[in-house]
Amino acid sequence: MILTRSLPVIIDARPYEIGRIMLDVLFTAMALLLIFEGIGPMLFPNKWQQFITQLAQQPSNQLRTMGGVLVTIGIVSLYYLLW
Repeated sequence: MILTRSLPVIIDARPYEIGRIMLDVLFTAMALLLIFEGIGPMLFPNKWQQFITQLAQQPSNQLRTMGGVLVTIGIVSLYYLLW
């Protein structure tokens, strides 16, 4: 929603400003990803190890399906957030 509110500003911006805004959004998203991914191992290291061990023992098809579901959820979420 924040991006759609600032869309007129982005349209009026110069091309290098648009690239700068896109990089800022990308780095912000990556920083949030690192924060959320680091919470589990930081707070519950033993349970996190058990989870990773169980995950590594799953068949490849199940991991592929799980990855596909997560990517689909991410794409649908982005679609509804940005449009």
